[in-house]
Amino acid sequence: MQRLNNRLDSPKLSGFKLNSFKRGKNSKGNDNSGSNSNLTSLSSSENSSRYNIVNQNFTSLTAGLINNIWENLSIPLEDAVVYLDTAILQVLKYSSETGVDMLYENGAINVKDINKVSENENEIISYDNNNNGIYIKYPETKKIVFILSSYLNDYEIKIKNILLNNAYQECHIYTSISESSHNLRIQRETPNQDRDLGSIAFQYLQGNDDGYFSKFQNKLKQWINMGNEIQQTGLAVEHMIYTVEYLPLLWSLYTSNLFLLPSGADVFPYMNTIQYKNVDHIEGGIQLSLLPPEEQNKIYRISSALSSLLEELNVKDELFAIGETAHLIAREIVSHSSSSSRKKSERTASLILIDRTLDIGTPVRHLDNSLDKIYSILTRVSPHSYDLNITSDYLINNRDDLDNLTPIKCSFTHQMDQSTLDFIDSLQKTKSKEGLILIKKKLLDILKREMSSFQTPAPEAENSLVDQIKSFLDILKTNEMTVVKYSTMLECISAIIEADEDYKCSKWEELLGFEKILPFSLVDINDNFGIVQHISEVLNNLVQRSKALIAEEMPGFDIEDIIELIVFIYSLLKSSFSENEESFEMVKHKVLQTIIEIEGNRFVDAFELERFITSIFNNIQYCLQSKNLLSYNQNDLSSFHNQITVEPLVKTIASDILNGNGNSSPMNSNKTNGYNPNSINYIPYGQTLSHFFSGIGRRRQNQPSPNQNDILIFFVIGGITFSEVNELMEIAEQYNTKIIIGSTDIATGKTIYSNLYEQNDINKIKK
Repeated sequence: MQRLNNRLDSPKLSGFKLNSFKRGKNSKGNDNSGSNSNLTSLSSSENSSRYNIVNQNFTSLTAGLINNIWENLSIPLEDAVVYLDTAILQVLKYSSETGVDMLYENGAINVKDINKVSENENEIISYDNNNNGIYIKYPETKKIVFILSSYLNDYEIKIKNILLNNAYQECHIYTSISESSHNLRIQRETPNQDRDLGSIAFQYLQGNDDGYFSKFQNKLKQWINMGNEIQQTGLAVEHMIYTVEYLPLLWSLYTSNLFLLPSGADVFPYMNTIQYKNVDHIEGGIQLSLLPPEEQNKIYRISSALSSLLEELNVKDELFAIGETAHLIAREIVSHSSSSSRKKSERTASLILIDRTLDIGTPVRHLDNSLDKIYSILTRVSPHSYDLNITSDYLINNRDDLDNLTPIKCSFTHQMDQSTLDFIDSLQKTKSKEGLILIKKKLLDILKREMSSFQTPAPEAENSLVDQIKSFLDILKTNEMTVVKYSTMLECISAIIEADEDYKCSKWEELLGFEKILPFSLVDINDNFGIVQHISEVLNNLVQRSKALIAEEMPGFDIEDIIELIVFIYSLLKSSFSENEESFEMVKHKVLQTIIEIEGNRFVDAFELERFITSIFNNIQYCLQSKNLLSYNQNDLSSFHNQITVEPLVKTIASDILNGNGNSSPMNSNKTNGYNPNSINYIPYGQTLSHFFSGIGRRRQNQPSPNQNDILIFFVIGGITFSEVNELMEIAEQYNTKIIIGSTDIATGKTIYSNLYEQNDINKIKK
């Protein structure tokens, strides 16, 4: 059981032998996906769709990139302590064969999450089980390696303190942010009157070698020397080794059809953005310089990552944005790509950035999709992790060999195992019940293949699909070698079963019932007062159902459920209702009343609660108004078979683009700057002011259309659902078009809710 991938606080299962990554190295002669493997090698095939060709090549590109990275890292990792950040852990987990274990297999003696270490760092790591501290002291080492996803100046203090508190002789730093992006940020942040570091960037851009990495190496030299002086090792400076290099560990290949950018997992489109705008600025939209410093850093990171991703794909790209934050990031990608070599590529691509805030209704629905369901029910390992909290109870029979260490945790990941990747791809396309049938067939295949004595039992009428699957798992877990062999797939199966078991005592079915009725009950109500009255009745019913669930000793509804239901209702209604201030205030008052009735006296201050709900409703209103401005939204809502049907916005956008309707709508008559909230924005590359004004002109008159390029890359900022991925895949098949799908996160009702409220966490106003 390979459980050190991203779970640095969970030990490996004793006695389980991992497959060595060295087999990947030994077979490199047969690997056709090396560093030069990119999307320019695509070719047409009569027997497979163009989308599948892109799909296969993107998977091969990921595998080849990771293999080449570890070929180069194998020597620096030998006998080293390695520090990673959360985003790098995510990349390793979903884009490499054995995740963090790969570091150990290449010689590392200890691996740590740099975000979880104290400033006064030492070589002791602890596992805590039942409040009994068990400490493991690792061998001393003279070598340290940092693999980071962010700008080095963000980690400068931590790196310095770690080096000063130990006597290292060798230090290697790898960052997934390119040196040119480091230089660009320093140029912007350094005042004109104090351009010491700024001059580094200037020299680098002028072709000199003394760029940011070289300067940071000099800092490493000083810190290592000081650390050795403090520890009194007597090591001479000339014997120290210190390097800083760029390492494109950028994306997590979640499925064959979806990549995620962990460095942007904390990025969500900005709402109520008036304070971040300068109406006189020629570009329009959000201005980076007006954002708080920590938010600027997020935009720097995701823009650099997307620019580097396009570089690895080796495509000549054009940028399109729908939404204010998407527009800001697209402009930043231009800044980070000033000296890009990909502009000479013969393969062209359209990168279409879409703000999640333009459609918050789709993620809050209780979608009947196997993967959407488990992500809505199970909790995440951490707020910005893609992995789920999954127990090993279904896979481990006897845990006596754990010696009271931390319980083994499972992961929902394929680890680049093709059979598991295919299995997750299949789950992504299935509804919940179909997914269980698929799992049952998969387990039967494994049992028949690995256990010659196994006989398929006759199905019993009283046994559900879940019960049958659990009985097969009970048989499998008696054979540890079989569990190890199929560990990645079995852990994914465990997640599905665990979510389904939780499903029986969760509120999922109750909320799904409300969502099934509302499209029918709202279709014939035409006046705003009638809609408000109907929403009040729905919330009253919710209160009664919550009390009934609690009486049955099941969890009742909470604030999150109420807000998600309100967002769902608003996604069904016409813009005339959401833009009516009186109706909006009436709904908000009823929601506040419902929360107090359900939550009881768990709040310290009614005023604080009202302020909290007001902030959420302000953000909901911003999202609804932004969507209502879009020309794409005009045909988005319709009545069909006496019910309201609403298509996911990404599907509507993709269909319009491929139908040749991807050009921008005319600007509003009072709109004079570069950002158009009504439709898609084309952001041209170009260094000079004349190029910029030329780009503005093209946007207003005859901008390029995204479907003119070879590949369409849809990237949703703020998360995407698996149902939306399926919709885009179907469109790709329908139009025989090459599409790549990416996002910053997996969107659920929980992620939407958590981003709707401001910094005032709800826990702060509870008793």
